[in-house]
Amino acid sequence: FYDVANRRVVEEFDAFNHYSTLASPSKPLDGAELGKLLVDSEGLSIFGSLEVSNYEDPEAVAEAIINSLEDNVLASDFDLKQTKYCAFIVAGNADVMSKLPAASMNYANHMIMDKAGTPKACFKGIYEVPGLPDGQLKVHFMFTGLGFPTKTVETLKKDAQSKMQQVKEKEEGRRHCKFLTGAQ
Repeated sequence: FYDVANRRVVEEFDAFNHYSTLASPSKPLDGAELGKLLVDSEGLSIFGSLEVSNYEDPEAVAEAIINSLEDNVLASDFDLKQTKYCAFIVAGNADVMSKLPAASMNYANHMIMDKAGTPKACFKGIYEVPGLPDGQLKVHFMFTGLGFPTKTVETLKKDAQSKMQQVKEKEEGRRHCKFLTGAQ
């Protein structure tokens, strides 16, 4: 589990770092914006990536990101209204990018801002990358500056209290054990 989880975390940071170094004919995610995401966020972060095949639909990118957040077990308990900064990156080959409606980026930005409440900023990067597969738009997203997921923390506290009670009961049972030695 940890190998897979660590690899996914590193892949997302690597993707944001990589794309922030590339030029974009329309809108790059620059190094200063990446710095704000990583250094100025003051809290926990959630992030992910996905592929969108129906990218010609102006609502597809926004819906994919929002659905990913809602369907993700690790992200579902966070209060996204606490977001300090958010960002998304879209990347595709020349053919994919030529078919991506400009309205979809504006709509995605609007929907992400709505989900995030009142973040200080929502950054985006739009990249044409040769060599990416035909028919797929790659999307990366990040929400930073979040507090602890209170529902998950409360569940963990209850589980810990239950386990501690079981340990206490076992210890109590051991104190009252009578050992049979065969002597009378």
